[in-house]
Amino acid sequence: MAKTKQIRQDSTAVCLQFLRRSGGKVRLSQISFSKDTVQKLLNQQLVKVKKTETGYYLELKEVEVCS
Repeated sequence: MAKTKQIRQDSTAVCLQFLRRSGGKVRLSQISFSKDTVQKLLNQQLVKVKKTETGYYLELKEVEVCS
């Protein structure tokens, strides 16, 4: 079971990296990550789903940078 949890954590990190490299926004229907991975990121409030006229998008939430 430890391997399964490690894979899921790696999947969320890869998904976040994918979003960052895609400009922070990707059409939800074009994502190849599992629903569990996307849901975990939503639960952690790292991403949000936004409905537009052209479809649903998965977006990174803006994070304030403390200086």
